[in-house]
Amino acid sequence: DDIQRAHPSALLHDKAQGGDALQQRLVQILSQRVGDLELDERFRNHVRHIPSGKLFKHRSAFKLMTHYPRDVVFPRELRAMWTGMNRFRLWLDEVESSVTVVSLGMATHRYRIATRESLNAADDRRTA
Repeated sequence: DDIQRAHPSALLHDKAQGGDALQQRLVQILSQRVGDLELDERFRNHVRHIPSGKLFKHRSAFKLMTHYPRDVVFPRELRAMWTGMNRFRLWLDEVESSVTVVSLGMATHRYRIATRESLNAADDRRTA
């Protein structure tokens, strides 16, 4: 509990589960795929748009991908992360990705990535 308060995005692992479980968990985290995006196999910190093969490199994109579907906080004072997240959003539009960056409110500085299809389905449910 103290660790989560000190480091809210820390991923805890019980050592009783063993090294194999930790390795499997890390591979799963670093093999994230969302819509038409994946983490590049050679350079895990690059996000690849699968249909075009184009790559985007910024730690904010990596953070959004590895935290999917959870929210990510990009505080305004961390300007480089916030700017990188906005560049990632523009890049997703440029490559016509099925994924977009969703703002969960400027007051909270929380963002997540979602497929456009899931956003449209949520809109349809709200208007029905």
